[in-house]
Amino acid sequence: MKQKLKNQKGATGADVLVALGVILVAITIVSTLYVNTVLVSRSVVRASGATRIATNIVENINSMLYRNFKTVLGNLDSEQISDVKKLYTCEGGPAANIFNTKVPKGYKVEILVEDIFSNPNPHFDIAKEVQITVTYKVSSNEKNVSLSLCKQLEMCEAANEPDLSIIPLAEGQSYLPIMNVNEVANSTKPGSGWYDYSNRVWARVLVDTTQNIDNIKNGTVELANIMNSSKVYYWIPRFSENVALYKTTNYPIILTTAAVGSNTIQYFTVGETAVSTVDSEFDLKKGIWVKQDELTTNSLSSMFLSTQYGPNAL
Repeated sequence: MKQKLKNQKGATGADVLVALGVILVAITIVSTLYVNTVLVSRSVVRASGATRIATNIVENINSMLYRNFKTVLGNLDSEQISDVKKLYTCEGGPAANIFNTKVPKGYKVEILVEDIFSNPNPHFDIAKEVQITVTYKVSSNEKNVSLSLCKQLEMCEAANEPDLSIIPLAEGQSYLPIMNVNEVANSTKPGSGWYDYSNRVWARVLVDTTQNIDNIKNGTVELANIMNSSKVYYWIPRFSENVALYKTTNYPIILTTAAVGSNTIQYFTVGETAVSTVDSEFDLKKGIWVKQDELTTNSLSSMFLSTQYGPNAL
């Protein structure tokens, strides 16, 4: 039986063309996948950068005073869109910075600000809708990230509200707020009415063992039987001389009176000129808690007693 010998002449021209075609198709597919991967990766990086810029701007706007927010806006390039809308723009670059946020080259920040109240009376300038849009390009496609917030004028109380988280509690102790009529609240989170610094009524808490506090809450122990001056703490809000200070800043809380038509409105807001605190003991706190029997010996509370906020009776 004869065997057929294979052709030993090597690859033909047709074989080479077919091989080249397969190689070219493979290269095209791999190149396309590589380009798409690069574009997707670049898009993710650029989107992440835009999100970081927008988020940082939102956080910085939220942390600043309302008037400082308006001051920064006044230093930006702007375009009047309508009677109540303005568009502020910042092009990215080596020195580009907006609301303490660097804007790299290739990004553009647009901030659309709308007055919520269109009344021309400046006392109605108390809130603005803010939309932050960060635009960037991936290849030739333009994309953006957008965040929004409402920036409001600081409407505050006559003094910083009591910070219950810094009550000086020893192990095994708890507290209850003392109401104006020498009754304790039935929880550690009271509603309104247990203090009013504008009317010289200070916030007070009773600090005692957890067992005694529980007994008071369930009515098995009378408040008068366990309350004494060493167990009562008063809230001394951050202040300077005769003015209370806003949160942990050195800006005073002031009472503003505004004429609205034939009516007059009053509200507490933040003054424009910073002052010094009366003592470094406040540090970065909104206030301190002082025992009742130490009110006249503690330097801060004794000074606070002589201010316009000094209580009618302790």
